Amino acid sequence: MLQTRKRDCYVQNFENKRTSFKRYLPKKISFKLSVIFLVLNFLLFRMPLAQAQDQHSLVGSEPLDVKALRIGDSIPEELWNLPLNVLNHEDGKEVIKLDDYRDRSLILLDFWNTVCVPCLKLIPKIEGIAHEVGSDFQPIPITSQKREKIETFLEGKDLDFLTVVEGTILTKYFPMFSVPHEIWIKDGKVFAITGGNAITMNTVAGVMSGSIKKLPEKLYNTSYDNTIPLLVDGNGGNLPDLLYHSTLTGYLPGVVANIQGELEGDRYFIRHVNLSPADLFKNVARRFNYELVLNSRTVFADENVKKLINLNPDDSMDQSHLYSYELVVPGYMKEDINAMAMEELNRFFSKRYAFSASIVRRGVPCWIITVADSSKIPFSSEEANVREQNDILRYSNQMLQPFVEAMNFNFHTGTSYIIDNTGIGEGMNLRLFLGDHGFAKTKTYLESVGFSLSLETREIEVLEFRPNIKPVTN
Repeated sequence: MLQTRKRDCYVQNFENKRTSFKRYLPKKISFKLSVIFLVLNFLLFRMPLAQAQDQHSLVGSEPLDVKALRIGDSIPEELWNLPLNVLNHEDGKEVIKLDDYRDRSLILLDFWNTVCVPCLKLIPKIEGIAHEVGSDFQPIPITSQKREKIETFLEGKDLDFLTVVEGTILTKYFPMFSVPHEIWIKDGKVFAITGGNAITMNTVAGVMSGSIKKLPEKLYNTSYDNTIPLLVDGNGGNLPDLLYHSTLTGYLPGVVANIQGELEGDRYFIRHVNLSPADLFKNVARRFNYELVLNSRTVFADENVKKLINLNPDDSMDQSHLYSYELVVPGYMKEDINAMAMEELNRFFSKRYAFSASIVRRGVPCWIITVADSSKIPFSSEEANVREQNDILRYSNQMLQPFVEAMNFNFHTGTSYIIDNTGIGEGMNLRLFLGDHGFAKTKTYLESVGFSLSLETREIEVLEFRPNIKPVTN
């Protein structure tokens, strides 16, 4: 190729010179001279080029149509007879052909380069195997790098192995994305394409003897992009490839999801979208205890965290503090997913907002319901049901415990946690007042039907937010 490029460049310069003076000649003479120049050009430059066809001046020149070879393909004749530049040949040759070794039982094309440490460790290993196996096994190291670079690289090193240099054309027959890259040629065909780890004494001997019929192929996913996270837009794989996965993003416009469930392939996931940091923790904490989502069971040892709850997704300022979180685990880790989620959220938000959260037992003010006058309690034997009428939930023949749970979920903002301490296990007719001042109205009602509500400190399980380290403010 280098000779050809020189020739093309030389012919172009020659023609430019000819053009510079032919305009001064008569047309007939000019035409005759042009013909003479063309003939001389052919004689002077075509013949030496033809004489150099078997020299390494054309080594590595590409056939017009190179077909990438795969396992099972026959080695084409043009590849067998392709001149290849070599270094350190035992007979001092500078050019070889694969055809020189066609009679060997196994040819191994070992692609390498000077910056590949595993390659440099593999070459002596292969040489050792070749020494043990004998001449019927022919390894041929190959690099696309220039002869001069390889000569300089090997100077002063205890390395003098035979290697093909400037072998770029071979990478078109055998495309690759990393080295070491090994092409096993047996019986005139591509027997295997592997990485360097496949090369062992036993494997080489087994392939040569025929006891090994196939080797695992070295594959490369051409859709994979190092600059994109795995599995994003199918990068490197798809959903079935995902075993364990954790994602935390900012606000995602138009997405609504607070779910959990099973995925194909025995995987389990939780997903919470567009929530404040505090609400993310609360939604994970309720998986341990569903009431931990209540504000009445949340303790803010760090008052700044209160600014990060009840944010408005439609407010652009609030959106900068809304996050989406997903965790996917194998089915056998399902029982651990809640603890893992708490740990991951703490790892991020302790750096971002200088707080962390944990589930602890604390003494906090609670409303305690007891019996003040049992004769007033509206016990019932009616048909059990709950219905809403005019902002009043009417409980017929219901136990007190579900009624108290409803109070906690309806009044948890601005009201302490409510505890049933009556011990009553019979159905009653009760009323729960919704809307403005709902807790005060319900409290007054309960006191009118024989119950007492008093504010006392009780130790209960809460979700506690506490100050941590200095936040990242950018």
